[in-house]
Amino acid sequence: AAEDQARAQHAERQRLDALFDQREMEAMMELGNGGLRGVMGYSTKPGRSLARMLSRASTAVADREWVFLLPMTPYIEAWYESNDRSLSSHGLKQLNPEVWKYAGRVRTDTSGNFEFSGLKPGRYLVFAEFPVIFETEQHVDTGQRSITYSYAFGTGSIDPVYRKVYGTHQTLLKAGQVLNPEVDRHLE
Repeated sequence: AAEDQARAQHAERQRLDALFDQREMEAMMELGNGGLRGVMGYSTKPGRSLARMLSRASTAVADREWVFLLPMTPYIEAWYESNDRSLSSHGLKQLNPEVWKYAGRVRTDTSGNFEFSGLKPGRYLVFAEFPVIFETEQHVDTGQRSITYSYAFGTGSIDPVYRKVYGTHQTLLKAGQVLNPEVDRHLE
């Protein structure tokens, strides 16, 4: 099974490498008159987080972090699809190293704002990695028990007593999206 998986990964890598076209990357990154501006950040609704620990809404922005831009050539498109549209560290390492010669990059301001200018028409993958601190709320068993008893019905229960513990959890988040500068106006 491991050999079959290794062969399949090797075949996929060869398929992707065959799609890489340096001239196509160069052509897409020639100067144009388009631009792309947005906010690189992450927000969540209460109770929905990476670890399902959030109790309230949360928002984080990429504060002075690098935002990368790659043209959606057939190679990048195939790579992105083969990684289930995920920007994992493992997936990024699988990119042909030549790709990074053609990647655009800018740094966000303290509010997560970024802007790319001089873009040709087309689709682009825009992404960043930045730290996110989640406020957490957990219910911890105190070891104490609450005893209730109904004399009328002759029934009762023994229930654990919980207390709320607040804290924080930090993780590195990769966020990104495929955008078209003529259509999309921001990324959040």
